[in-house]
Amino acid sequence: MDVNELGEIKAYMLVWYGPNSIGVHLWRYSDSFKHFIEEVVSRKTETIVQLYHSQDLAKISGLLERLDVEFRVETFLDMFVNEELFRPYNPQKAVRLDPKHHIEQFIELKKVQGREISKDFAENIIRKWRYYGVFRDSKLVAIACRYIALPEIWIIGDVFTHPEYRGLGYGKMVTSAITRDAVASGAEAYLHVNKENSIAISVYKRLGYVVLRERPWIFIY
Repeated sequence: MDVNELGEIKAYMLVWYGPNSIGVHLWRYSDSFKHFIEEVVSRKTETIVQLYHSQDLAKISGLLERLDVEFRVETFLDMFVNEELFRPYNPQKAVRLDPKHHIEQFIELKKVQGREISKDFAENIIRKWRYYGVFRDSKLVAIACRYIALPEIWIIGDVFTHPEYRGLGYGKMVTSAITRDAVASGAEAYLHVNKENSIAISVYKRLGYVVLRERPWIFIY
């Protein structure tokens, strides 16, 4: 965090270290953050830097180029919905996942998603992140969760449908189920989606989500 002589926040950086990747949230770039970014890059771990002010993109990109780091930039939309805007779509057809009954199917669907996770990790996130799933012939084919829950905001994510079962509304159902829980709690539901993912954006809009803003994300690999 960088503050001025009055104690007001000028810039802020949050870094979290996940089991397979590093996430960085940057509100205004400050030169005092340079050594932190260099330290993150030195770990040679997949890193996602979310920028909240697009004018910082040139500064961060320039720093990464000087560090001879491979990266790409994509644009993501922040979308949100509240109780008034929300238009549910069959949320009752989605099932709240629990580690006692659904962990093996969850791990298999994550493999299809391209992520190999351990049983302990799967059990932990199912327990903490409130996942919903849709089953077809006893097979888990779609998931969505909330991974942050605050009194005023829930962050929705990990929306995924098995490729063989897309176009049937299952992703819409699981997103609707977790969104229902969010707005019922009195919070607004937020999610992030790649600007190029027109299909997902259309689904979210049909549930009542509206675009709040667009932001650059930097993927370092």
